[in-house]
Amino acid sequence: MTVLLSAFLGTAQAACGASAPQIGIALAFPAPGISHELASDEIPQAMRAHGRGARAGTVRQVGATAFTLNTEVRMSVAAAEQRRDCFRLKRLDIRLDVLQLDVFIASELAPGTCPYRVTMAHEQRHVDIYRAGVRRLKEELETALGGSTLLRAIPAASIEQAMERFRIAIDTIVSDARRKNSEEMARDNARLDTPSSYREEHARCPASDW
Repeated sequence: MTVLLSAFLGTAQAACGASAPQIGIALAFPAPGISHELASDEIPQAMRAHGRGARAGTVRQVGATAFTLNTEVRMSVAAAEQRRDCFRLKRLDIRLDVLQLDVFIASELAPGTCPYRVTMAHEQRHVDIYRAGVRRLKEELETALGGSTLLRAIPAASIEQAMERFRIAIDTIVSDARRKNSEEMARDNARLDTPSSYREEHARCPASDW
């Protein structure tokens, strides 16, 4: 999609000259909320409500982490100084807001017990995956947007048309980066949630404690 947009704008864009915008990307990553309200048989249903299925290979799910990321884009567009039929993106601001970061620990696990500590440590690793993933997304967006020729001055019949073209270009870059990043985080989480890792963690506590 990015290649097609670049080909569409490329020839006409060259006549407007180069004018890269100021770009700011802010990241808000809160501390996770901890919930002990759900029993182990209720956690899979809660995760499905968040668009996530139960973990593969588990009979009893005693922990889970729900994560939701929102991307907010704001931009400022103005007519280019050298040509009134050209418009430039003056400033682009993107906020990466983690709207939800909730760790669920089954109500059967009492705080301070071995199963509770093991489960909490496992979920903290998921939190770390999401934290690293969002930071990586921020860096990837800074690189992609900063080097994109799609955000240089463009020809347009009106500022509204220019804003729409910039919006399409930005949405394409952001959605591509988010899709790639989401796939990377999913792979990292899947490597953590395997039957062998669950067996290993389960073995860290006496069987009677579970």
